[in-house]
Amino acid sequence: MPVEVDQKSVLNYLRNNAQGLIFIHGKAGCGKTHLISKIEKENPGCQVLTPTNLAANLYKRAKTLHSFFYRGFDQMEEGIQNPENITFSKCTDMALMLSGVTMLVIDEISMVRADTFEMMHQICQKVKKNDRPFGGIPVVLVGDMFQLPPIVSDEAIGEYLMHEYGGIYFFDSHVIKENIGKIKLFELTKSYRQKNDPEFVKLLDEFRKPLSPERRVELLEKLNTRVSDILPDDAVYMASSNDEVSAINAEKLNALKGDLKSIEAQYRIRLKNSDTYVDLSHSDLPCDEEIEKIVLPSQFDGVLNFKVGAKVMLTKNCKMYSKPYYNNGEFGTIMAFEGSQNSLDNSYFRIKIENGSEERVVLCPNPTYRYRRNQTMEVRYEYEYDAKLHKFIRKGSYLQMTRQFPIKLAYAFTIHKSQGQTFDKVILDLNSHIFAPGQLYVALSRAKSLDSLFLTKPISYSDIITDDSIFRFLNKVRSANGGMVEEEVENALRADTSQTPTNTYRCDDFITFIRINEQNDSVKDFLFHTLDSYKTVYCLGKMDMAMEELKKVVDLINGTYITERYKDLLIFMRSKEATVEGCDYCLNAIFEIYTDVISEPRQQLSSDNRYLPK
Repeated sequence: MPVEVDQKSVLNYLRNNAQGLIFIHGKAGCGKTHLISKIEKENPGCQVLTPTNLAANLYKRAKTLHSFFYRGFDQMEEGIQNPENITFSKCTDMALMLSGVTMLVIDEISMVRADTFEMMHQICQKVKKNDRPFGGIPVVLVGDMFQLPPIVSDEAIGEYLMHEYGGIYFFDSHVIKENIGKIKLFELTKSYRQKNDPEFVKLLDEFRKPLSPERRVELLEKLNTRVSDILPDDAVYMASSNDEVSAINAEKLNALKGDLKSIEAQYRIRLKNSDTYVDLSHSDLPCDEEIEKIVLPSQFDGVLNFKVGAKVMLTKNCKMYSKPYYNNGEFGTIMAFEGSQNSLDNSYFRIKIENGSEERVVLCPNPTYRYRRNQTMEVRYEYEYDAKLHKFIRKGSYLQMTRQFPIKLAYAFTIHKSQGQTFDKVILDLNSHIFAPGQLYVALSRAKSLDSLFLTKPISYSDIITDDSIFRFLNKVRSANGGMVEEEVENALRADTSQTPTNTYRCDDFITFIRINEQNDSVKDFLFHTLDSYKTVYCLGKMDMAMEELKKVVDLINGTYITERYKDLLIFMRSKEATVEGCDYCLNAIFEIYTDVISEPRQQLSSDNRYLPK
């Protein structure tokens, strides 16, 4: 059971007993941001750190993890940290940053990777010449493990983290494993955001524990009563993927008066098995050249469509010493575009940013900024994990260079950008589906009530993604703090929920074929997850849910490979009532088409980093 406390108890403890590792675990809407602001105010030596700029902007003196530890961190583009690279010089540089720090508060701890957490710990140990966690500096960890996980953007990164730490989360770091029994735990369970809808609170709390297949179906049936064709104009649009957000933003932009202008992303991409590069515009894709896979960076749009007056979000930082500055995640309105749509080097946007009572006009990218070119460029490398050296190593020259303005339309945004926010009305568009643990819970819990939540399509069974390692970690910490170990949790984690009746053997054949032939590990994992979900709801007799899972399988394949083969089948799937026979027929047809598609694969442009717990 959670070790429940109120905010007053936490503050009293920190005033009088702050030492070691303190974990404040609180569900969505429980007032974590308010509590951190109080901690920061009461402790002049408190340094608040966050994994994102969006979170850092919530506090007066906060910095991102990477900006505070910049002089001590490894500077690989993918953000991988290796404690073996901590040098005397790095410690000397970090000594000044840490000299006045009497407490570290790390917000959104669910998003902090194991390697980053371990690196911070060992830097502090070496600077303070103290073997205790973080060199004896009290560290307050704040967050919700059932919200968004760390970003794992590359398969080589995932391999590195699994081999070195056994997982991706902060609690997989060596310092947490070695001190798991000494962590002081506080759990905030009172919901302020949904205080007027206790039934919605109960529904959301169900996502915070292991669920049987039958209970998942019950929850989905309640939530899917919110599917509607009539959507409020004043609601906030959220979607799971950048592609879906772009589609919603385009629709809103078209309704805005004014001249439409467009700027294409430019790519320099390496040819396969070669050191030669080709230059391509976004409209040149797909191309017939034998090139490496192109990945569109999340900071950029393939085609940036805009009008004067359009609402936008900035996706990179321009430091405060280069005034007027701007931060990644800030929202504004386009006032003007200066220059040529065909030249990123000599052009910029004039944007009015409104942040509460503050209003300022910025230039993006700022022509006077020393690192101006970095604002419009992202470089992608190929990496490999060397198990013998325990290192993450860059392989040769870059694979891809992408150039575009660091601006995105902001009428809709991804679920990842919504963490920590509260909205009066929420439209959740899951046409691109959920692809990370905690993502669905974050999206649902942004709303103040069930009645203020609107769905454009039913939530599917496979959209509920959980990570058993989180339940096990929480059970260990609760037990160490005198809480009761939840036997129902342990039993649920040990239970074998697989169901394989004779009429799903064709699905098992499909899964086996994917295991042998699909080369993209991420796509392979999601196809497994979705087909397993199909089998579960099929066995429970929920054919409408089973058909939704099959549509999702088609979406995954269409999103990965260039093919028109599923067009007629999708029309059939959307027009027919879901039956056992219909599901059997569609599964077989999807399988047969996939065998042809995978034999001569042509990959789509990749734009989202997706992760499933191993």
